[in-house]
Parts: sequence; C-alpha cells; structure tokens
Amino acid sequence: MTKKTKYSIGYNQNAKTLELLDIYIEHIDSLYFPIPPVYLSSGRHTPFEKNYNKNIKAIIKKCADVAIDSQILLNATCEGALCADTAHMKKVIDYLKTLTKSGLKSAAITNPFYITEIKKEIPELELHSSINCYTSNIEQALYLKDMGIDVLTIDRDINRNLDLIKNIKKATGLKIKLLVNEGCLSNCPFRKMHFNSLAHNLPDKPFLERSCITVISKDPKKIFRIPFIRPEDIKHYKSFTDYFKLATRTFPTSQIETTLKAYINEEQNGDLLDILDMTSMKCYFTFINNKVLDKLNFFENMQKCTHDCENCGYCETLLKKAAILNTGNKLPKCKNCEIYHKFIEPNTR
Repeated sequence: MTKKTKYSIGYNQNAKTLELLDIYIEHIDSLYFPIPPVYLSSGRHTPFEKNYNKNIKAIIKKCADVAIDSQILLNATCEGALCADTAHMKKVIDYLKTLTKSGLKSAAITNPFYITEIKKEIPELELHSSINCYTSNIEQALYLKDMGIDVLTIDRDINRNLDLIKNIKKATGLKIKLLVNEGCLSNCPFRKMHFNSLAHNLPDKPFLERSCITVISKDPKKIFRIPFIRPEDIKHYKSFTDYFKLATRTFPTSQIETTLKAYINEEQNGDLLDILDMTSMKCYFTFINNKVLDKLNFFENMQKCTHDCENCGYCETLLKKAAILNTGNKLPKCKNCEIYHKFIEPNTR
C-alpha cells in the first residue's frame, strides 16, 4: 500500500483554520504556530489573534484529538542581547515544558543555543531545524545533528538540487523536511536582513521599497528561478523527503485549503500564484499558467539550469507563454501597491 504524502500547514491566527484538521486529517502531518511574542519574535509579520497566549493549549489539544502533531516555532533570526541570555532561555524552556505536558510534539528552532538546551531539558520534544538555519550543505547539517536536531529543514535555495539533498540525508541519517511554496527570490540578497527586521517587529515598508520587487521589476523572468516545488513535482522528492511544509501563516483560511488541496492532488490547474507565498509578486503579475509550465517541461529544464541566462532563453519563453504581467488599469488593490508599483517599469504597466 502506497504511503500517503502528508503536509505541514501553518496556523494563520484564525480559529476556523483548525477545522481543516478534521477535513484533511489523512493528509496533514502537523500544524505549526509561533511562540507567543512575549517570549520570542517570529519569522513572519502577522498580527496575533486576541488571547493567542491562552489559545495555544487549545490548539495543541485540537491537534492531539485528531492525531496531528503540534509544532511551535522559535524561528526568529535575531534576539539581540537575549540570544544567549540564560535567564531568558530558562523562561522559554520552562514555557515549553508546560506545553509539552499538554501534548506539544515538536519545536522548530533557529538559535543553536536553544537547540542544545532544549534537547537536554526536554528530550521527548522532537526538534526540527528552522528554515532560517539555512542548511545547504553536509557540514552545516552535521553540526545541527550534533546539537540535537531530529529533523533537518533544508534551505529552500537548494530545493532543486536533488542530489545534494539526498547526500545530506545519507550523511546525517536524519529525517528531511522541505519548504515547498515560499516565494522569496533564489539566493535573495535581502533575505537575512528582512528576517532580522521581522524579528524586531520593524515595519516592512523600507524592505518593500528596496527589496525583491525591485529585482523582479528589472528582470521579471527571475520569478521562475524562485526555488518553489510545484504540486506536480512533489513525486520527484517522495523517496527521500520525510516532511513537506507549506508556507501558509499569512494566508486566509480559504487559500490554505486551496493550497493544501493542490498539493494533495499533486496538481494545480489554474494560477500558480494562488498557492505560492509571494504577496509582492502578485502585485506585479496577474497570472502564471501552471499548466503551461507542464507543457514546457518546467521541472526537467530547471534541473539542467546552468544560470547561463544570456544563451539559454528558457525562462524568457516561460515569461512570454505562461505569465501575464499587470497593466496600468489592472493593478490589484492592496495596501502595498503604491510601494511596489513605483518600481515597475513604465512599459510593463
């Protein structure tokens, strides 16, 4: 009997999302959610629901009731002077001990100091390295294993390097997790600074004005270099990947369901943008036809990519045949449009 592929989804601060656990119980491996901001910041900029601190135990209980793992995120990339503060670390670990007694199953962690201490203090808690550990080679992975990590979350920049991921798994003997639908630029030069700003709850605006969208506006075909894994291509990873994670914490519940269904069915018939976590790109692109990518052998061509864009032309073909860019009278309405679109070249508007 073929084992079902399961996905990890993120809690979006909307209690209705918990209903998806009942509906898709056979296809969800875990639900992940951030530690309350009174302890640590987060890797996403989302407003917290009222009484979130009190609601966490209810979230954990709901997961336990349907035999889905609950996972807390300690994924901020910067904590300032608190990054190695023993008193603060004890406060966090004591809180995790309380949640573990209530049924918490795992934690995803960025700070290496926390990894070693939590493994020592709460050995029953499964520890996942955060995507923000940027694990992209065997040496990094072995360091994390020695610290006490049970599951390696692979740097999404190497998502399309299947041989490297297999070698990391072989060298460490650990379970592997892939983040499949994040929309940050490949090898994004802004990524670390952006996550640091989120860790300190700084406004997004300065980064939106000088970040990914400026790169895309100058060369929109780079959107296809973003290392997402389409639902149709999940089959190439099943033999060596233990967990597939969907970036959904900033999605409305309806979009979480749309994304989850696409990956369960391993097919997205419409707009690729509907299932990718790339809000800023939606202000530049109207539509990307995922089925056209299939017809143009997207996965196979991306495996052969040598970054020789001047002589290749494949991504330019994708842009012409699969993508529709926004025009001046079709700009989407969102709070960031004015910021994004002042960087879009006039001839594309």
